[in-house]
Parts: sequence; C-alpha cells; structure tokens
Amino acid sequence: MPRLSSIRQGETDSPAVSVPTRMPRFGLIGTRFATIAVGALLTLSCTSTPEKPISADSKIYKSGTLVQDCVDCPKMVVVAPGTFEMGSRRGETDEKPRHEVTLRHGFAVGLYEVTFQEWSTCVEEGGCRHTPNDENWGRQQRPLVNVSWHDAQSYITWLNKKTGMDYRLLSEAEWEYAARAQSDAIDLSGLDIGNCRYCYAENTRSSGMTVPVGQHPANDFRLHDMLGNVWEWVEDCYVPTYRGAPANGAARSEGSCQAHSIRGGSWKSFYGQTRAANRGRAEPDVRRNDIGFRVARTVLLKNGRETAQATPKAAIIK
Repeated sequence: MPRLSSIRQGETDSPAVSVPTRMPRFGLIGTRFATIAVGALLTLSCTSTPEKPISADSKIYKSGTLVQDCVDCPKMVVVAPGTFEMGSRRGETDEKPRHEVTLRHGFAVGLYEVTFQEWSTCVEEGGCRHTPNDENWGRQQRPLVNVSWHDAQSYITWLNKKTGMDYRLLSEAEWEYAARAQSDAIDLSGLDIGNCRYCYAENTRSSGMTVPVGQHPANDFRLHDMLGNVWEWVEDCYVPTYRGAPANGAARSEGSCQAHSIRGGSWKSFYGQTRAANRGRAEPDVRRNDIGFRVARTVLLKNGRETAQATPKAAIIK
C-alpha cells in the first residue's frame, strides 16, 4: 500500500491562534466528496490485479480428459480440484500432522512418469544436456532414472518453450491428492498397482529394476505408477513436518532448501515406502537409479471451480 507523505508545518515562536472558519454548505459536501474520491483512487491503486491468466492454455477441459500438447510431449489427464486429508496419523513423523488440503485449481498430470524416449527428444533438440544411464535395463518406454531435480527443471523449461504452456512439477500436496485419487484409506499403498519390493502381493514384487510405464493398473484418476517403479521429484523443498504447511496445496520453498521431497517409492522400495502418505527426500543435484519425475500444468475446467487468484504457478509459494 503506497503511503501518503506527511507534511510537517513550520513552527513559530508565537502561540498558534485558532480562528473559527465557517465553511459553506456546498464546500463541505464537496470536501466530503473529494475525500471519498481520493480514498477510492487510493484503493484502486493498491488493489493488485492478476498479471496473467490461470493458465497459458485458454482451452476449457473436462475432468478426465486426456491431453497431449505435441507429438513428443508427455500424455496427461485432467484432474479436478478437491479437498482431501493429507498425511497419516500412524505413519512416519514427517507425515504428521494429518491435515485438510483444498486444491482450488484443476491440473493436468502426466499419465506416466517421463520416459527415456521423451527425454531423448529434449536432448536431440538441445533443451537437455544430461544423458542418463539406463543401468542396461533398456530405454524407450521405461521411466527416466538417474536425473536430478535440476535436470527435471531443464526438461520443463524446454517443454514450456516448445509448447508455450506452463509445465511444472507437481506440488507435494497435488502429488498426494493425485495418488490417493479420492480414496479415503488412511494408508493407501502400492498393493496390486505398483512395481515395488515385497509389496505383500506376488504380482507386485519387483524384478530388481524398473518396468516400462503403464504395465500396472491405473488408479481412479487414470494415472499409472504413482506408487512404485520410481520415486518422483516434486516441487517442494523438504520440510520434516506438516506444521505450517499451506492449506491450499501450494509447494513449500522455505528455508535453505537443501533437499527436495520425492514421493511414491520405487522398484526397490518396501511396502512402507509405497504408501501415498510416505515422504522421501534427496538433494537437488542427486542422480539415482530409482528417482524420476512426472510433469503437470494448471488448466481451466468446464465447471469453473478455479479461483481468480490461481495462476500457472499456483502450486509454488514462498
């Protein structure tokens, strides 16, 4: 709010004399009107207006719609906003306190984790410099591994330049909302739907490596491999508690941000790590054979449930 300058009148040696002044009726009304007008102008000058719309994409989508912005772009599905309970009452310390989060913006989420094939296009077009090791497991449709948080940002920057859209990583809250897919389970796990180690089901036991994306059933939001296969980088700096976490699902970027959160567990995770509430962390320049990422971007929905305050960076908060 701009502040008006205060003017200090000059002081004199003689005492000030107050002289009553009669103001004409219309002068008084005019003065009051001017005061109201000035106040209105100040209010207008101090009211912030959105610098850009909620999404660079002006299209209106329906929840569940499949989206692909270019031939080489990741396939995505539109997820409607909503309210859910984030965290776990009986999980690890950093999963507490369990708290309510309300997402007021719709967003499109990658159907799968970004693959080696999608990354290779970025390299060929000069947007990505790093050539990740595939551990001799194969490339093509296997999820990308051995990429850092910074590598993921490079891919997103290239994708935004290529499409003119506003791709980003999911916030940690968005990720958990997408993984739960409206499930009320306190500890939703990768049982029967993920590639992980000893997940209490024969068909979900890991073969000791990643598997091509989409091999396991999708959740109710049509998303594959949210639990298991590879950990996924999210936007948030890792904070070891949910105390003070934003209730709107925005990403946290407070403090020194020496580590970022990773979510979902991987092919070598045990059951406890392949729960929707479980949280991992890694330094942003770390490259591991069990960490990848998936992309997202904010979209407009047909039912118009987004708020005017939301922006393409609505998932990022300082």
